[in-house]
Amino acid sequence: MLPIYGRLFRVKRSVLILCVFLVLAGCIGGGGEVVIGQDHDYGEEDHEDHGEEEAWVCCKALTASCVACSERLTKQEWLDKTCGPGCTDAVYAGWDEETNMAKWDCVY
Repeated sequence: MLPIYGRLFRVKRSVLILCVFLVLAGCIGGGGEVVIGQDHDYGEEDHEDHGEEEAWVCCKALTASCVACSERLTKQEWLDKTCGPGCTDAVYAGWDEETNMAKWDCVY
């Protein structure tokens, strides 16, 4: 039987591993949306000053969902801005050296 400190260490380590797994699964897996409040309406009434900044966590993958999150937009808002109305998804297509911006292949 492990002493109490050994058991606590194993529990803390297990919780840490689980948290890391969940974060990575969100970034690398299907949708890539690891966000607090991504599909939230950001109207003026939502910006009440509570003395704290809103927690905002986004994945860093080059996917439409992750990039939209980092710009504090929903995925559809970002697609409309980047590709135009009617776009259903976008795939990273490389870097444009002339404009210093990412290139996206838009799916309609």
